[in-house]
Amino acid sequence: MRRMATAPTGAADAREPEGRREAILAAACRVIARDGAHGLHMSAVAREAGVSKALIHYYVATRRELIERAIGYADARAREAVEGELRALPTGRARLERLFLAYATNAGVFASSHALWSAAWGSLAIDEAFAPFFHAGYRGWLDWIVALLEEGRRDGSIRVPFDPGAATRLAALAEGLSSLVEVGVVSAAEAETTMREGLAALDGGGQPSSACFPGSA
Repeated sequence: MRRMATAPTGAADAREPEGRREAILAAACRVIARDGAHGLHMSAVAREAGVSKALIHYYVATRRELIERAIGYADARAREAVEGELRALPTGRARLERLFLAYATNAGVFASSHALWSAAWGSLAIDEAFAPFFHAGYRGWLDWIVALLEEGRRDGSIRVPFDPGAATRLAALAEGLSSLVEVGVVSAAEAETTMREGLAALDGGGQPSSACFPGSA
């Protein structure tokens, strides 16, 4: 009969299993955001979490698994927080606008989430082993946008015909703006103005201008 593994029981490791797991993933997120993901070591996460390295290995077998689970944990927390706000809004159009304005301006939970993804992407873009993980993450983001677009069409708040490219265009605009806000190239107010212009296409308006970008006409 196979012997089941048991978690280490040092003083710092004595939290409940779910609490230990969350503490480890939260610590990994902090280390990735601070130091990047390419050189992430289990020992660094153990120090950050205040637990033993053995406990890290109890929950995750490899560095790659730790990185993927940490980013997934951060994304799930951010989405849970945002969806709580979106549920209070009356229409799909209003929910979509709130989501994109928060994302494009790096507001609230999106500030830490975007910093984490930027650090991970910059460190791991050359590592093809992570490609399926990044693709799945982006696909989940697009699916969320599509769901909100469909809600808006059902409740009448989005009146334009279905456009399969709308989610990709809006996501690309929001991603670009959030990156520019993060490095200080544009202000949050400028990003919000440009994002609103992009969202105006859902009401039959025009495409976004480049008025907020330095050097634009």
